[in-house]
Amino acid sequence: MKPAGSLVVEDEFVRLAQTDLVPFITLGKTFMLPKGLLEQCSSSMKDEIANKGEVNIGAQRVIVCKEFREWLYSYPRGLRLGIGRDEVYALGIMAGLWGVSELKYDLQQLLDNEQDEPRKKQDEDWEAV
Repeated sequence: MKPAGSLVVEDEFVRLAQTDLVPFITLGKTFMLPKGLLEQCSSSMKDEIANKGEVNIGAQRVIVCKEFREWLYSYPRGLRLGIGRDEVYALGIMAGLWGVSELKYDLQQLLDNEQDEPRKKQDEDWEAV
């Protein structure tokens, strides 16, 4: 098991992302992220996350953890799945600890959306001229 803060090789991240996914929940949105990321957390980090507090989104209990958000954002931009920094209130990746049922989401669509964002911004800039 790697230390909680270590980075995963990109190919391994993508392989995990295509196989075993758990919910990643933001207010109003649910994404799927690799269970492997959760498995890299040490038990002490899991305890720390569990002790930081929880938030209910609908009927689903999820954990809030600033350190875990920062760890997620340490991945290369293309693997951030287009989730904005201010959107990430709760990490559904930790919700797996609480038995939250898995929801299906097309990971490729998220990656495509990430690539579309700069184009949309560029189009808006041209329209403003």
